[in-house]
Amino acid sequence: MNAMNLTTLFDEAKERKASDLHLASGETPCVRIAGKLVRLDMQPLDRAVLSAILEPVLPMEAKIRVDSGLPVEKTVIHGDLAFVGIFFRSGDDGIAATFRMLSNGVPPLEQIGEGALPLMNRIAETSRGLVLVTGPTGSGKWTTVCSILDKINGEKAARLFVVESHPNFRFGSKQSLVTQLHVGQDCDSYTRALEIAQQADLDVVALDDIPTAEALRQMLILAETGHLVIANMHADSVVDALQRLLGSAGSEAEALRRSLAQNLVAVTSQRLFPRAQRSGRVPAYSWISANPATREALLTGDLARLEELQGTDPDCQSLNATLDTLVAAGEVTEEAASIHRA
Repeated sequence: MNAMNLTTLFDEAKERKASDLHLASGETPCVRIAGKLVRLDMQPLDRAVLSAILEPVLPMEAKIRVDSGLPVEKTVIHGDLAFVGIFFRSGDDGIAATFRMLSNGVPPLEQIGEGALPLMNRIAETSRGLVLVTGPTGSGKWTTVCSILDKINGEKAARLFVVESHPNFRFGSKQSLVTQLHVGQDCDSYTRALEIAQQADLDVVALDDIPTAEALRQMLILAETGHLVIANMHADSVVDALQRLLGSAGSEAEALRRSLAQNLVAVTSQRLFPRAQRSGRVPAYSWISANPATREALLTGDLARLEELQGTDPDCQSLNATLDTLVAAGEVTEEAASIHRA
């Protein structure tokens, strides 16, 4: 590698098709490739060297803030790419930075929607309601949301808002007009971002989190008033996601069940598995779609019934059924699938 600076590190991350670059004083630089952390072939960075590397993008005012224990977030443009960096203090006298590469192109649904493409196309064609895309950390759920959103972007003349605390993609307007709101930079909260979107004549809004009960309330109001709301949620399964939502509602759980029964379009859950025959990972999706049976189960709070419907209702899909299909097609090994079978 050439003399080390941020440009050469960004180039290395780009060449390796990494999603993230990690720098920390006293540590060897690392990149994340296909979900795995990989150390680069170079010496650990001491505080002075790392400070010099970061100096072009970390002015003195920001450096003082980091040294005081407060994080700093900043977008750095590198050629045709953008990196979102978070800078923070590490240890007694250390500094660290993580840069997430923003891709200019959102993966098309046909590329990432294996096994769930009809459902995702139906979501993209829907004009109103609430869609929850769930899964554990690192399962690619935000990529799924962005791919659905970009399909709408390419096919409809609509006003789209993307609300995110950690951007992953840079959207360009196509048939639609797209605005990305970076929470912490463009606005101070998800609640404020939703207020902005509501006042700006939106058609579709996508959020990478549901951080508060107030944000959920605003999302449901938007869904009820004729908008399409697509949101990420950290959960291990469809039923787990709904349990968490209802559990967070407290005394308002009954009202939330009624609202979900009326406005929910679909809840999906996904995981990523190593491909059996080649490099990379394959997504495994499960879901429920709104129909009379799922609406009735939501209305009564019968989440066990929802789990049953995933295995029996043609509008729903269980993770086990998806894994059976992937194993039969040779895409995933039975050994990998068995770890996550219910």
